[in-house]
Amino acid sequence: MQFYEFIKILYQDENGNTNENTLNKQWLSRLERYTLPFHFIIDGKKCQPKVTITIIDAGDVKFTEREILLGHGGTKAVIALNSQAVFLPQSELSEEIWLRIIKEEIQFSQTLSQYNLLTQDLNYKTVTIVDNKTNEKATIKVMVAKDFNQYGQENDGYVWDTKSQKKYGKKSLLFDNDKKNMTNPAWVKAILKPIMRDVIVCLCYEFPYTVDTLNYFVKKTQDHQPPQARLMLYDFTSKGKEKTCHPAPNAVLPNVDKVVEASEEALTKIFRSISYPELESLGFKVRWVERERFFRAMREFIKKNEINKELAIEMLADVKSLISINKHEPNNNETAEPKIEADQGIKVNYA
Repeated sequence: MQFYEFIKILYQDENGNTNENTLNKQWLSRLERYTLPFHFIIDGKKCQPKVTITIIDAGDVKFTEREILLGHGGTKAVIALNSQAVFLPQSELSEEIWLRIIKEEIQFSQTLSQYNLLTQDLNYKTVTIVDNKTNEKATIKVMVAKDFNQYGQENDGYVWDTKSQKKYGKKSLLFDNDKKNMTNPAWVKAILKPIMRDVIVCLCYEFPYTVDTLNYFVKKTQDHQPPQARLMLYDFTSKGKEKTCHPAPNAVLPNVDKVVEASEEALTKIFRSISYPELESLGFKVRWVERERFFRAMREFIKKNEINKELAIEMLADVKSLISINKHEPNNNETAEPKIEADQGIKVNYA
């Protein structure tokens, strides 16, 4: 079976109709209604996609989604398979473009990890997919990583995927069900400090982080202590343009104003990950509009107390102390700010 022909199988509904633009979630997510039209052979073993169960809390209504689809976008679909997240191509992608995309994603992952930035540990794997009706086969290269549920369980926290608005892993409270912590600058700063450090590292080395790549990992610390939130960067590539991840050879430590501006969204977006039960414990009603009111309150609190600026000053000094600085006198055309030896990397202990 040709690559193109097989990929179309992923987009057919139960009647054989094909949607070329997005995955057909009717049979992908509702296993009780439709039979999957294919199975996988991975690591020499035949297997069906793992069923994950998500409890969605929407006010007083709770309902269960049974789904194998972990996420999908313009170029990739992610399914759960043997405790792994397996990345498959979206429709109408040639094999050439698909191989370029996964090569780029893995390169981003490996490069960012060298600078102690949190990302998925991506690897190549060969998967054979078999049509259940005809027994025709297609063997393709895919990316694999630990699925977020397993990652969260192993690392005592949760992944907050901002595009799907879902959390994966262990429960971790932002404010320990205590409304006073919402307006405690020390508590809020403790949550956000690792995020600010990640933002500064990205700015130093000119690593991209955008709306698509901006996700989070929230790690539980001790009981009745604030959790620590970090950026978790992934999903960098597109089908239309080649992208590479190379650290700036002479990265410049940014000034405070640049850090404050660049970190504004990163430091506030994390509060959208609050669960409805915790939201209720803080005095808000269990409604979407109330979660937005809470989010605006946190954004205003951070702005009013200049938490961005305080963290920028503190973390710039912290990052500077952990890196090697080139000792040279700038000429009239150079900035007087210190430069970072990118090949040294930044090794930061976030414990």
